[in-house]
Amino acid sequence: MEFNLNRSLIDTYANIFTKKVVSDFFQNKEYIGGREIVELTADRQLNLLVVRDIFGKWKSEAERLKSPYFDFESREVKSALNTFMNVVSQHIKVKGTDFAPLLRSAVKARIMMVFAPEEFIDEQDGYSFTRNDLAEWGKFLSDWRSSIQKAIAFMDSNGLADVDKNRLKSLFDGDGILRYEESRGERLCEALSKTEPILAAQIAETAFDMPEPEPFPFVSPEPEPEPEPNPFSFETLDIPEVEEPTPFTAPETDFRPQEPAPEPLSDDAPDVFKSIAADFSAQFGGEEENDAPPTLNDSFSNKDEQKSTLADSLEKNTGKSLEKSLSLNQQFRYTNDLFNGDKDAFRIAIKAIERQRSYDGAVDLLKNEYMMRYGWQMNEESVIDFFELVAKRFS
Repeated sequence: MEFNLNRSLIDTYANIFTKKVVSDFFQNKEYIGGREIVELTADRQLNLLVVRDIFGKWKSEAERLKSPYFDFESREVKSALNTFMNVVSQHIKVKGTDFAPLLRSAVKARIMMVFAPEEFIDEQDGYSFTRNDLAEWGKFLSDWRSSIQKAIAFMDSNGLADVDKNRLKSLFDGDGILRYEESRGERLCEALSKTEPILAAQIAETAFDMPEPEPFPFVSPEPEPEPEPNPFSFETLDIPEVEEPTPFTAPETDFRPQEPAPEPLSDDAPDVFKSIAADFSAQFGGEEENDAPPTLNDSFSNKDEQKSTLADSLEKNTGKSLEKSLSLNQQFRYTNDLFNGDKDAFRIAIKAIERQRSYDGAVDLLKNEYMMRYGWQMNEESVIDFFELVAKRFS
């Protein structure tokens, strides 16, 4: 079926949908947990895409924990890190301001998954995918799970270590999931419309060939007598009174701290959460032991301060020195990745950012002074993270 994808409508709809969900859910809550995300909307696949995004960002943060100053291949470190991941996987907790961009991105990805599945695959990170990559897909892309399992079986039977995007699309095409079907689009829109109305015909605009209309026969009208001249006057002009519209008032969002922390997920929690810890165990080389080592929480329970993620440290230091909000490892990373190891250039850039009065000014400074000089690419992870750091500084 040939159609044009209405991309501007998709962007607008994702914004409206997100604002409505976030406003409703966070009206009396400050955080959302893992179980609540999985059950948030009427479309379960959309909910899983949000969890998938959280999982991906979490893996990137965990990978950056591997400081060059410590031995992360040590058996004790691997075991401790694995314990930490097992605990954290059951305690997803996201603020409304951090959740909104995750949901907005997931809404657009969900629509593309149904209406433009090939483009959805092209937008995934990486050029090729390993067996483990596809296994991870299978946990979060429930609508494609059967096709993903067939692709994994194909790789195993042919001894393939990975497949590129074109090969993967050819494997999926055999199951028909890369061809848009109206029934799929209508089912998705029906589920989304329970939150905010939308029609499949609005997303997929079909071009119709309209026949040329037949010309009407021309008949000369009989002349009518000219009316008596009537002088124009504003006083005699009949203008209907128009009621003044009621001004729109945006719903107030009352953020209140949630009383108790959410309980850990029970045994009947969704399978996706039960398998996340196993992924981290494989990624960081964790080993199962009969006598489990003490968790990180037990090991550091008497400490006054805990390490925080990049986002948390920035939230606590909003409005303060940007340089002081960075850990030693973060300074090391940005100096090497973005400034070719030049510590002085990094410090000068940080001080220049501090002198800016707005985020836009800081972005202009970075683009004009440093991007071309050091060859930054906007799709590089370090560049993205650094710009997010600057955004937090001015938020």
